[in-house]
Amino acid sequence: MINVCGSARRARRGTSLVEMIIALFVLAVVLISMVGMFLISHSAIYTKEDETANALALRFLEQCEAVPFAELKSGTFPALNPPTKYNVLPQTLPGGDDYAITLRVTVTWKAANSGTRNLSLERVISAGGHKNVGELN
Repeated sequence: MINVCGSARRARRGTSLVEMIIALFVLAVVLISMVGMFLISHSAIYTKEDETANALALRFLEQCEAVPFAELKSGTFPALNPPTKYNVLPQTLPGGDDYAITLRVTVTWKAANSGTRNLSLERVISAGGHKNVGELN
C-alpha cells in the first residue's frame, strides 16, 4: 500500500501536457491583448501630433488673412511662435496673378519613434476672399 501512495505522489509532482497547453494559451491571449493596446496608444500619439500640426498651420493661415494683400504678395508674413518640436515654413507659390496668390504653409516635426513628418496646407488669398486646399504627407 505504501508503494501505491508513493507512486501517486510522484505522478502529481510535475505538470501535465494539458496543463502546459492551457497555461501557454492563457499567456498568449494576455500578450496579444497587450500588443493591441500598445499599437492603439502608438497611433494615438500620431493623431495628436497631426492635429497639433494642422492647428498650427490653420492658425498661421488665419493670421495671414489679417495681413494686407500687398504685404503677403511681397513675402511679408505674420510672426508665429510654434512649440519647439514644430517648424512652420510659409511660402508664396508662383503662378499667382495681380489679384490672388497661393500661400502654402508646411509644418514639419520629428514624430515619436519615427522619422520626420510634415503637413502642408494651402490657401488662395485674394483681395476678395480665400479658398482652402489641404494635403497631409
